Amino acid sequence: MKKIMFPLRSSSAPVYIILWLAMIFIGVSPGYAQQNSINDNLPGSKDLTTSVAVENWQGTWKSLIDGGLFTFEFTQNDAKIIGTFKVIFQMPTGSGGSQTMSNKGTVNAAVSGNRLTGTLTFDGEPEPDLSYEFDMSPDAQSFSGQMIDLEDGDRKQVTFTRADAPK
Repeated sequence: MKKIMFPLRSSSAPVYIILWLAMIFIGVSPGYAQQNSINDNLPGSKDLTTSVAVENWQGTWKSLIDGGLFTFEFTQNDAKIIGTFKVIFQMPTGSGGSQTMSNKGTVNAAVSGNRLTGTLTFDGEPEPDLSYEFDMSPDAQSFSGQMIDLEDGDRKQVTFTRADAPK
């Protein structure tokens, strides 16, 4: 394994590097790292912290996918998203008509910048059924990306629009 060396001018640099890496691995928020930079007291050093803006994904989002109405309800806590989803669709009946059906489940996701990555698990299922990766639009009123069926690998390009005011 190669040892990574940072060009810092301080005998205590290894301690600062270890603290910096620990902050990354335990998930200290970028705002905290910005306010309390580990390099504040190192003359001539470059700031190793980065700030990634986290988009506001909280709220209700809707999309028509294969004729069904798909709704997300996201609750956001910094870069973590939890919530629910519901799909309402028409199912043909034997008599030539159709019947309205629905399915629902839970959402687990993480935000990094303008990207949301996570899984959907239908109620009653022990493992996630779908995964997804979405990118928020510049105006934060829609997001697009792929949903992937984890059973058969089927991919679907989708766009969701905000159905309520940002919270």
